Amino acid sequence: MQKHDKELRAATDPNRWVPSNGVTDDVKHKIQMRAYQLYEARGSQPGHELEDWVQAETEVAKQTKLNQAA
Repeated sequence: MQKHDKELRAATDPNRWVPSNGVTDDVKHKIQMRAYQLYEARGSQPGHELEDWVQAETEVAKQTKLNQAA
């Protein structure tokens, strides 16, 4: 296993970045998947894990609010 694979797995671990207070496993999974999509869209270059995670959280939170309002 390559070093960046381990780093990516650690960086996208929902238990590391997402607080467990009220966040469902489904939401954690959506954030993790979106963060990985952003990573891949950037050409799988390591070093932007936190930025990807924050962007993914923001997108998922907006979508969740839209779904709750509907």
